[in-house]
Amino acid sequence: MAMEDMLNIRLPAENLFVNRGTVFTFPTHTHSYYEMTLYDPFPGGITVNGQFCSVDVPSVFLITPSDFHCIRVDGASEARFIKIGFEENILIKFGLNIQDHPIVLKPATDHRLIIDLFHEIWDLHQRGNASVVLVSAAVFYLAQHGTETATALSGKRHLLTVQALRYANQFFKNDIRLSAVAQQLSVSPQYLSAVFTREVGVGFSSYIRELRLRTAAELLKEHNKNITEICFECGFQNLSHFLRCFKQRYGVSPKAYRRETMK
Repeated sequence: MAMEDMLNIRLPAENLFVNRGTVFTFPTHTHSYYEMTLYDPFPGGITVNGQFCSVDVPSVFLITPSDFHCIRVDGASEARFIKIGFEENILIKFGLNIQDHPIVLKPATDHRLIIDLFHEIWDLHQRGNASVVLVSAAVFYLAQHGTETATALSGKRHLLTVQALRYANQFFKNDIRLSAVAQQLSVSPQYLSAVFTREVGVGFSSYIRELRLRTAAELLKEHNKNITEICFECGFQNLSHFLRCFKQRYGVSPKAYRRETMK
């Protein structure tokens, strides 16, 4: 699944999606849905609401809506993940209450049931029959055996940043400007820039550029589009600028990156 599909995912009728892939570095972001992920060990970790957690052993994270979280992979890694996204009505349907606290369970290998549930959910998804019942069972197990991590703040700056992040995640492929986002949120560009940088840790333009580059990297792995198409599809307005930014970010040209992923 391409990165833009993961960012702008629309949950189907039963409000559930399942995805599997290789773990990658990704900047601070939020989702409008709940996200439960099983990670293989990788060098680095995940920061949730400012609290860093290493993933040196198989781990499961449950991220609630509005939680700030980012992934940092240090060096090369082929670690895999299985990710399940769902909306609150699944929790309500089964009477589950996790009180909007992010939860982590590690090492997951001490809880074989949760690993089996993730793989069974993935297998059912592959057959077009993802099970809401199994997802609710996994959430219940996490609530019973996992550890709560830092809860998201609810102040004005936090809520403003959440709105800006969601707007950026939805429209990063367009010619998006901080001034336009500020206007949408009824604040000054200067105020939004300062708040965003303080809360996320990078500036708005840097965040947008990272979204576009990560999307481009994922599209390059699909091999069915030329580099110019990918450049403009990801939101870059100039091919030379895209090539320069990509090489600065990944150390190689898009063409070389594609060639390496085909090995």
